[in-house]
Amino acid sequence: MYYIKYRRRAITFIVALIVLILQMPAANAGTEIPEGFSKAAENNTFILLLKEEEGEMAVTDKRTGLTWFSNPQDRKDDKISRGIPKMALSSQLTVEYVNAENVKKFSTSKASVINKKGLAAEFIDNGVVIKYDFVKEEFSIPIKITIENDKLKVEILLDSINEYGENRILTINLLPYFGAGGLGDTGYNFVPDGCGALIYFNNGKHHTETYFQRVYGLNKTIFQDKMVTNRENIHLPVFGVKKNSSAFLAVISGSQAKSIIKASVSGKTSSYNNVHSCLEFRESGSVEIMDKSFDPRNVYLVEDNPETGKNYVVSYYFLNNDQADYSGMANAYRNILKREGGLKPASFENIPLYIDIYGSIMKKKSFLGIPYQSVIPLTTFDQCKEIMNALKRSGVDKAVVRFNGWVKDGYYEKIPTSLSIERKLGSMKDMKKLSAWLEQSDYEFFPAVDLLNVYRTGGGFSKFLDAAKNFTGLPALQHEYLLNTYIENEDINPWYLLSPRKFLDKAKKLLKNYDKIPAENIALSSLGTMLYSDLGGKGIGSVGSMYRQVECLEYIKDKTSNIMLQAANDYAMASASHIVHIPVRSSRYDIEDEEVPFYQMVLHGFIPYAASPLNLQEDPELFKLKLIETGCSPLYAWIYSESSKLKETRLQNLYSGNYRTWLEDAINIYAKMNNSLSCTVNKEMMHHSKKQEGVYVTEYEGGCRVVVNYNDTNVIYEGNTINARDYLVFREEGE
Repeated sequence: MYYIKYRRRAITFIVALIVLILQMPAANAGTEIPEGFSKAAENNTFILLLKEEEGEMAVTDKRTGLTWFSNPQDRKDDKISRGIPKMALSSQLTVEYVNAENVKKFSTSKASVINKKGLAAEFIDNGVVIKYDFVKEEFSIPIKITIENDKLKVEILLDSINEYGENRILTINLLPYFGAGGLGDTGYNFVPDGCGALIYFNNGKHHTETYFQRVYGLNKTIFQDKMVTNRENIHLPVFGVKKNSSAFLAVISGSQAKSIIKASVSGKTSSYNNVHSCLEFRESGSVEIMDKSFDPRNVYLVEDNPETGKNYVVSYYFLNNDQADYSGMANAYRNILKREGGLKPASFENIPLYIDIYGSIMKKKSFLGIPYQSVIPLTTFDQCKEIMNALKRSGVDKAVVRFNGWVKDGYYEKIPTSLSIERKLGSMKDMKKLSAWLEQSDYEFFPAVDLLNVYRTGGGFSKFLDAAKNFTGLPALQHEYLLNTYIENEDINPWYLLSPRKFLDKAKKLLKNYDKIPAENIALSSLGTMLYSDLGGKGIGSVGSMYRQVECLEYIKDKTSNIMLQAANDYAMASASHIVHIPVRSSRYDIEDEEVPFYQMVLHGFIPYAASPLNLQEDPELFKLKLIETGCSPLYAWIYSESSKLKETRLQNLYSGNYRTWLEDAINIYAKMNNSLSCTVNKEMMHHSKKQEGVYVTEYEGGCRVVVNYNDTNVIYEGNTINARDYLVFREEGE
């Protein structure tokens, strides 16, 4: 790896300016209203159009003259779709519901509203409210559509949904074909799968599964992921379309915690490539019960009273010129979070090295054939200081330590509200000495706690009063599953989830005792990334749970100096000083074509972050390149003891955790990255692109560029050789 310094010439700027001017049409000059549409609203940026008898909507961007339609305008020529998919092409809503016998049904607004004369429009300031009355199904759904200076805003008015028969709505697909790309279009659909992924238009993958993922992951009080795979969650409630020379970013808000993102390609059910969001209006799922013969059987259940407090909002931001791609989408979303989500610029001089220390774990043992649980010390406080001192002596100037398993009874145990220290790791005095030494060394110290997963009752936790419940009103037990068999691991006891009703209560109890801990910072292992409902009693849905997490995080932030989160969802980001274990890959579903660092582009320069442990990767050297491409700091998961101690414990996957094996590697990668990537520190990640197979360019605010070559052979980039599996940094002149 080496550097290239370059000078931006004035002529480059002039040429770019001329091109931009030539591409800009005169504002509103010659804007034509498409046939069959009428003007519903207009402002300085957009014209909202409506084809009232069909329920169709369109928006014209006056900056470019381009019109985006809710439904494909050439859909009559589609030769693939039949039946319901064909009706869906002409629909603005498609709805899944259950009848009185709990049988699932599916309806489209074209067949059940438009063709039944069930549509009514009311014009309002800046837009229109359209009421879709599904006459035969006996429910109505109102949609509010407005234009603002920077966006098109579409809302499902949840409080005004009317189910006037016996049918109950399950899901509502909103504008499923808005901006869909046809066979003659180029571009892609963007989905926020893990770090982010692209699904190219017309990629020929019509035999693959449709992309279908719930925002913020599975609701674990209803479903449990039995697939022991590398499936990634959605952490950001967004999606987007790049279509020819323009693009849009869609941001879901309000009730985004009840959202599903779907995407498909041409050739599957139609000739179009589409991505959209789906509101999960009611929670539903199956539970296993015993019949009269004591035989287990699955019963399908549906939530009685869905959450309706917050409207379901999808805002479309239209991107043009050099912003009309996934980089522009990330820039737009970052600006939204800066403006509305409390995202603030970071301030640090060096790239931090993150160290996950594991203090203790519980392990099954036996005495005279009688089994019992014993605490196994893995890293004492003094040993942690020894590890970090070795890093300090070797030139690691900035490090962040997350200390796991320091609470009494070990890791994966009671809810940690009492905060008694595990004595096998040392005394409170020893922990205080460690904390003071880390602070003097300019290292940050984050003792870790988990408020959401409760592995044993006691400590102020009752499974009857404090655990989240499933449809049966019983605690929603969580299980670990065996690799490749998908059956419960009987060697690992099931555990509970803390009810959202109790989030703030337990946080207050924890913080009441936190003053006795010699640390001002705190790491939260699940809060902010794991979202679920509580179906017991009056019930708390995922939306209520999300807002309770926000309330809890704000309280903890007010009582501590800094919070470290793990793979944080968007609603939690403003509370975080550090985020670890962020996704640097997508789920790599068959339908996807490329993974992109969208999550990183949003955060870089605002919240320092790290990916999963480098020492646990299948190919650590290749993973280092991924860190460099995505602007991630390195993280290592370490113990002082030999890894053999972890056998037959919940930490047995930490098979390569002994710090001695990785100490030199950590010192070297820190020195290399801190030196070569200094021009990226505190800078926004402005653009990312694939230049050729295995070669990616990441550009930062100020012009610094990082080019990564994943290939096993050298490549030439702008006349410079980049060695196999290496990278090159281009700096601005004067840096």
